[in-house]
Amino acid sequence: MGRRLDCLSSSRAVQAGILPSRRCRPTLRCWRHRSLHSRWQLAVAVLLLATTTHATNPTLGADEQAALEALYNATDGERWKNRFGWLKSNVPPCEWYGVDCVVMESSTGEVQQHVSGLRLGANALRGSLPGAVGTMSHLTQLLLFENSLAGTLPEHLGGLSQLTSLHLWNNAVKGTIPFQYGNLTKLTFLDFGINALTGTLPHQLGQLTQLTQLWLNTNAIHGTIPFQYGNLTKLTHLDFGINALTGTLPHQLGQLTQLDKLILTTNFLSGTIPHSLGKLSKLTQLQLHINSLHGKTVIY
Repeated sequence: MGRRLDCLSSSRAVQAGILPSRRCRPTLRCWRHRSLHSRWQLAVAVLLLATTTHATNPTLGADEQAALEALYNATDGERWKNRFGWLKSNVPPCEWYGVDCVVMESSTGEVQQHVSGLRLGANALRGSLPGAVGTMSHLTQLLLFENSLAGTLPEHLGGLSQLTSLHLWNNAVKGTIPFQYGNLTKLTFLDFGINALTGTLPHQLGQLTQLTQLWLNTNAIHGTIPFQYGNLTKLTHLDFGINALTGTLPHQLGQLTQLDKLILTTNFLSGTIPHSLGKLSKLTQLQLHINSLHGKTVIY
């Protein structure tokens, strides 16, 4: 019985007639020890709960949120067709219309959200695309087709090393294609068709060896077709139609053996059609008309 009651207060032990009051003084220290231990356990539990809550509810970094806000402001967001959640303090950025996010853990163990996609096609965006979009380093898809975007293409987009799809067709973008876009080595789909682009074709695009579709049709691009584009051996669609391209067709185009569509119509191309095009056995559509080309192409 004494061992079971050794943590009773002295008054209750004396009243029970089991131990004198001086023998119960250690039991008070026992209570204090257990109380401190419990408090320590409670503090640890609260800390663990806070950590777990933070880990399961990651947020978007301030820089990426600022880039989204810059996009909204630069493209007349107040007049978008759908702007659900945008700039609303009670709606997390990753729930804004057209924003896709991914949760990732950093090298320090911090779990955070990152913007992985912007799907704002046919949404009445107007104005210029801000360079801040190029700071969203985890972006894989940038879909801004069928809007009224003008201005030039930001060079900073060339830093989006994770980008796989870049769709800006049917806008009013002008100026040249930045050579920095040759750094987008994960791109599989690039479409700048139906815009007002000028300048020449940057040979650096020949470094985009993962490309399967390249659409630059209906612009005002001039100059020659770089021979480096023969490195794009995964291409299935290549459309440079309705531009102002000059010079001859590089024979390296015959290396694009996966091509299904090769459209170069309505340019100022000249010279002989390379025999190497005969190797493009998967072609279903070949358009070379409205040029100054001569010769025949026999598909082997």
